[in-house]
Amino acid sequence: MSSPGDADDAGDLARYQNLSAATFFSSLGTALVIFGVQVIAFYILHLFLPRIYRPRTYLVPERERVKEPPRGWFKWLVPVFTTSNSEFIHKCGLDAFFFLRYLRLLLKIFIPAALVFLPILLPLNAVHGIGIDPALHATHTGLDTLSWGNIRPENTHRYWAHLILAVLLIIYVCFNFFGELQGYVRLRQAFLSSPQHRLRASATTVLVTGIPAKWLTYEALNELYDVFPGGIRNIWINRNFQPLSDKVDLRKSLAKKLESAETNLVQNAKKKQMEKAAKEAKKKKGKVDESHRESSVDGASEPPKVSVIRAGVSAGNPHQMQSIRDFIQQQSPRPDTRAESPSNRQSPQGMAREAVGAVGAGLGLVTGAVTKFGRRGFRGRLRQRGGDQDNSTLIENEPQRNDDDERGVQSFDGNASTVSGSRHGRQASDGADDLDQLDAVTQTNWKPWKKDNVRRPSPMPHTKDEEDSPFGGRNKVEAPSGGSSRQGSPHGSTSRRGSTHYPQVFDKEHDDQAGDENAVWKKYLGSGDRDSMRLPLFGQTWLPSMPTWTFIGKKVDTIYYCRKELARLNAEIETDQQDPEKYPLMNSAFIQFNNQVAAHMACQSLSHHLPQQMAPRLIEISPQDVIWDNMSIKWWERYIRTAVIAAILAGMIILWGFPVAFSGGLANVSTLEKEKGFHWLSSIPASALSYVQGVLPPAIISLLFIIVPPIMQLLASQSGVYTHNAVQIRVQNSYFFFLFIQLFLVVTVATGITRVISEVGSNVTKIPSLLANNLPGASTYFFSYMTLQALSTSAGALAQLGQLFIWFILGPVVDSTPRQKWHRQLKLPTFKWGKFFPVYTNLAVIGLVYSIIAPLILVFNIVTFGLFWVVYRHNTLYVNKFKLDTGGLLFPTAINQLFTGLYTMELCLVGLFFIVTDENGDLACKVQAIIMIVVFVLTAIYQWLLNSAFAPLFEYLPITLEDEAVMRDEDFAKAQKEHHRLLQEHHEEHVGRASETNSINNRGFQRPENEQVDTSNTSTAQSSKTSSPENIEMKQFEASHPTRSSSKGGKDIKKLVDLGTVRKALAPPAQPKRLLAQPGGGLALDIDPESQDMNGGGSKNPEEKLLFAGISDEIEDLTLEERDALVDRAFQHRALRARRPAIWIPSDDTGVSDDEIMRTKQLTDWIWISNEGAALDHKARCVYASNPPDFSEIDVIQL
Repeated sequence: MSSPGDADDAGDLARYQNLSAATFFSSLGTALVIFGVQVIAFYILHLFLPRIYRPRTYLVPERERVKEPPRGWFKWLVPVFTTSNSEFIHKCGLDAFFFLRYLRLLLKIFIPAALVFLPILLPLNAVHGIGIDPALHATHTGLDTLSWGNIRPENTHRYWAHLILAVLLIIYVCFNFFGELQGYVRLRQAFLSSPQHRLRASATTVLVTGIPAKWLTYEALNELYDVFPGGIRNIWINRNFQPLSDKVDLRKSLAKKLESAETNLVQNAKKKQMEKAAKEAKKKKGKVDESHRESSVDGASEPPKVSVIRAGVSAGNPHQMQSIRDFIQQQSPRPDTRAESPSNRQSPQGMAREAVGAVGAGLGLVTGAVTKFGRRGFRGRLRQRGGDQDNSTLIENEPQRNDDDERGVQSFDGNASTVSGSRHGRQASDGADDLDQLDAVTQTNWKPWKKDNVRRPSPMPHTKDEEDSPFGGRNKVEAPSGGSSRQGSPHGSTSRRGSTHYPQVFDKEHDDQAGDENAVWKKYLGSGDRDSMRLPLFGQTWLPSMPTWTFIGKKVDTIYYCRKELARLNAEIETDQQDPEKYPLMNSAFIQFNNQVAAHMACQSLSHHLPQQMAPRLIEISPQDVIWDNMSIKWWERYIRTAVIAAILAGMIILWGFPVAFSGGLANVSTLEKEKGFHWLSSIPASALSYVQGVLPPAIISLLFIIVPPIMQLLASQSGVYTHNAVQIRVQNSYFFFLFIQLFLVVTVATGITRVISEVGSNVTKIPSLLANNLPGASTYFFSYMTLQALSTSAGALAQLGQLFIWFILGPVVDSTPRQKWHRQLKLPTFKWGKFFPVYTNLAVIGLVYSIIAPLILVFNIVTFGLFWVVYRHNTLYVNKFKLDTGGLLFPTAINQLFTGLYTMELCLVGLFFIVTDENGDLACKVQAIIMIVVFVLTAIYQWLLNSAFAPLFEYLPITLEDEAVMRDEDFAKAQKEHHRLLQEHHEEHVGRASETNSINNRGFQRPENEQVDTSNTSTAQSSKTSSPENIEMKQFEASHPTRSSSKGGKDIKKLVDLGTVRKALAPPAQPKRLLAQPGGGLALDIDPESQDMNGGGSKNPEEKLLFAGISDEIEDLTLEERDALVDRAFQHRALRARRPAIWIPSDDTGVSDDEIMRTKQLTDWIWISNEGAALDHKARCVYASNPPDFSEIDVIQL
């Protein structure tokens, strides 16, 4: 007869068994509900919100644009599966492609494993298992009956199946790793050696860091790296522009504040005008009828909902370079920090010849070994050229020097850092006649460079220098005496820096209040209605400005203060940009080679005789990828920063460990019901407790990890790496380590301990066996976690919940100016791959570890990776934008991290095999454990061999690909030449169409003849404009950029047609630019949700033509002259390339906007302010119909 205690135990065991199954099904049910709601929302909304669900069909440059997906409930999936790999790479880049390939690799691993393992291991674990056996101190219920620990002691021979399947899995995974790395290397090499990529400056430019002071001159670097085939094309020695960069950042902040304050002033005045109109209407009629709303009463009536954009007003336009043609036309007077190699740059004649012979051609055909004469040998040698040239012969001459050179100072031709002298001709190898003609030109127009005794050879390698000491030297170094940095004096002089004179930008005695006595805004607003701000304490700009309701800091009028400060900063920045030599040199430089193979050879060669000098050297760096603030960091500083960041990461692991352990213990909280102090858990209903165990722990984990990636991002950027892509690689490594420790080790241990806490207290010696028997049960936690990840997270990414929140809730609240709305419209969500790879790598590691211990997890892995593959394939094609690309470098790192799963699985199996006992208590699986130890060692050896074989190929190109690349370059050049020829033939035909299109556009912006406008409220502004027409520019707004003229190649060279011009000529006539502010409007450019185009997509969206019309965003579409103009300034410091910002405010019918522009112009000429292309709608909201006035097409071209 059973005792009451036995009955209670049986009841507790039954409750626990029910909870074990209910925990999983509660999490599954919750995830399915969330999944269903989000998928239904996507199916409904994606048909009507193209800006959210398919912006890449129209809201990106043409180079990145994809076709509109087919409409239908399931037809949107067709492009997901049918888009070719080549098209996907062209539109999305290698990082996106290899991320999806990585998910596919995981499916290739887990699908076959599930098909083999589940039919074998599930019966072996479940049939005649332990179940609930108090004698064995084991409780296996629910899903635990399908795991490793459910095998009874008398059936230990079954573990041979686990061993065999584990070994097979390891072999299969390693085989896949080899195949994927082989495919990765092949695809990356094909991409890097493609003609389109070889045209980019990043393909031939090397960043050299840690340069000692005595090598930090143009002559030294040129002589050192000129040994590589093709020679050097450009050298940019970096300077420390941090003071100038701080000014640029402060100017950007003040410009935003001024733009916001001016916009608020215009909007508030308009609202007061509308309130006045409403009150007058009430007095007269009691309500405003429709006819009254469309008429003008004292200029204060509500405008129609559909309004044509009128001519805008602009003042202070510096006419700075905003297009490629501007760069070409304004080459000479602009100083920079670039130095050209006079022996390798091309001549104008050669440039024009090559533009006709082979536009965009690649490397010259290498027909023999490149002979390098001695440094002091004959300088007129012939050399095979490469880079973006055809098979051509370069006549290399020695630089000519003038009297300044005798004093060790290089002469300049207006560009402060550009070496004087012509560039050598490049020829297209069209035949003997072309070669003779080029020789004639060279002999006629080119003088040999003089030989003299002041030529400075490369520094002697073993002379004493402060950089010879690892900690010697300075971050900002002076050029050695007698040499030239090609940038003037590295420091300038203290007196020169202190004596910099800036122009006076405004009258210091100007009284803002008195000047605004007759301002238009005073008709509607008082002085207290204007925006105000508080200045930072002690005048330190790095301190934050406190809110106006505090009493910290001096309170000033935002417009008055920002006007003067912005004008001062504009003058100082533009003056400093003209004199970069006063800034000290940094110990790094960008070196551009003529040949791609030369750049890769330079990166792999040992440059300096001392350790950590002139290293590391990086290649495939785009100008947008550079972190300029890290350029001067020394190698030992990087080590110190790395150590500090490692300590911070260790602290984060400890800090996050406590709440993560709590969430892991919460997953098995029902096992604590019998413990002292936890009896109250038994009173909680089983259904509620199952939700606590199944849903709450994964939710806590997700919330805890939200802020971890941004912290990792910040730490990686401060570690001293030089590029944003290197930051992503650092984040990938550190974030994976963090996730593995927290989400696997901490959770696994915490979940297992809660199961055995009572037994541990009674018998400490049983801890290993108890954990071994109960840790497999922790797999239930991961079942729940993966279920929520697979269903809720994937569906959330598909439904774009974050973008919906930003667009419909956050955007209308925080975006008030035309620029903010324009930026919100064009700012698409991006992927930071450094935080994406680790999440799925960690899930894959968990799947590998538990594939033998709890094989049911394979099902959840398949569902998780399958859903995410579909979702991210869709999002990368239609939603997300990709600014930077590592070329797939995160893919091999992720594969190497997967070895962590194999090692952990092997170690766990070794431990589990060693504690398996038979019915007599003897160790039953010693042989299996020893075999697994051997497999562990073999796995480590295999990974070492794998990396030894493939690691050199991950980043660099081999020489064997050069010949094939040259042949592809020649074919590509022929295709480009034919393309330009066809455009040239059709150019005359379409010029007329282009003129007609421009005429239609101009007519579209003219005010209708019957439109009556009351200007009584704007008399002051109008009179001011007419009285001083030279101060205000009245311009007819045009949506597209002015047509760029054809490139000039010489008298004997036919003009090449500018592709941007032809593209506009071929485009259909543009419609008049109109603004709609009504819900569901068809052609609405306002990003407000009310006025969004709910039916448009692709070509139906006006933004496609208005924002990207006539922009040559394909680098291969640019002429040789245009590419050279871009590259010449590509690797200048961002502070030197910073342009004067335009204050973009909306126009209105009150006259406040025009009056503010006039008053800004009266104060100073150093502020660019404009209301072109922006206006207020009938609700006084900002709307726009163009890019901002200071928008530059250069920003959309990837070099």
